[in-house]
Amino acid sequence: MTRPVQRTNNQINASISTGSTRSRRKRRRPTEYDIAEQHRFEESIRSGRRAGVIPAPSQHPTHPLTSALLGTNENSDWEETIDEYEEDNQQRNQRDPMLQEHAAYHCLRRHAERREQISHEWSQLEAQAASTYLLQQESTLNFTCNTMDEFTVPSGSCACAPGDIHHRHVDLIDIIYQQPRRSIPFCKCIPNVIRLLHYGYFAASANTPRTAFSVRLIQLHHFIWKPSVISTSAFVKGLSAFLDTRSTQPLLSRSVHFRKRNLCIPFSYSVDLHSRIMTLQKKLVSDGLQLSAADDWADKCPRCFGPSVNEIKADPNEPDFIIALDGNFQQRHYAHASKDNP
Repeated sequence: MTRPVQRTNNQINASISTGSTRSRRKRRRPTEYDIAEQHRFEESIRSGRRAGVIPAPSQHPTHPLTSALLGTNENSDWEETIDEYEEDNQQRNQRDPMLQEHAAYHCLRRHAERREQISHEWSQLEAQAASTYLLQQESTLNFTCNTMDEFTVPSGSCACAPGDIHHRHVDLIDIIYQQPRRSIPFCKCIPNVIRLLHYGYFAASANTPRTAFSVRLIQLHHFIWKPSVISTSAFVKGLSAFLDTRSTQPLLSRSVHFRKRNLCIPFSYSVDLHSRIMTLQKKLVSDGLQLSAADDWADKCPRCFGPSVNEIKADPNEPDFIIALDGNFQQRHYAHASKDNP
């Protein structure tokens, strides 16, 4: 007895396995910053061509393989086409460095202008910041009183109505703790930098700070930096690693990728503000005591004014002082590495 044949509908799988389970990489959508950068780059190219720095674009000659396919097999035409193609390649290779140099010049110029703008913004606040710092230093016994969690300003300093007080999230960094996204009150009559100084913190931005470091932390860095010249990046990395072990909430950047925040640049701005205040404090003491130029030099280098009173030398030929100079002087000024502001 023969076995009956089973007829079923066959289904064909038209998919092709490539052997990889990874999804296709999607092209990132350009942001507003990318579009603005592209517009600035194109405008720089156009201005360079108008000024004659960048030559106008020329039409590329036909590729030699195209001529061969069209039937132009004459040796002379072939050699002329190759010569023109190689010459155009050389001109294009010489033009590319000019374009890159022109674009790099404008990039460095924008970087320098932005740095000057930031320095000007801090300069407008440094006098008021110095007076606030000295006032708080006196009232809090050099910021030893625990007033950093009260977020209050002296009475009479703010004239805003209660409705004008708004709160904004700020990352607060201290020696022993970190408080991500702490709600801080701000107003319209007192700048944000001055408000944070009343609270006991140095702002990391002159306009809208989102990070602030405690005054005692900046003072600690200052006293460590004076004898050891510790780098800012090393200090910040060590501080971040120490505070991460003492906090249950990590300090992350405001993005969708949940990356750890890099505090080197904000910390350097707070250190610069402290340096500005120290410079103004020294100038205030010098003007108040009416010190002359000789008094200032005597405070900086007492040995410049001869031996001490009743000094007994081991050898009568012993010099009064020895001047030693380091011969490794930098002869270049880099736009990114060097900074003119204190």
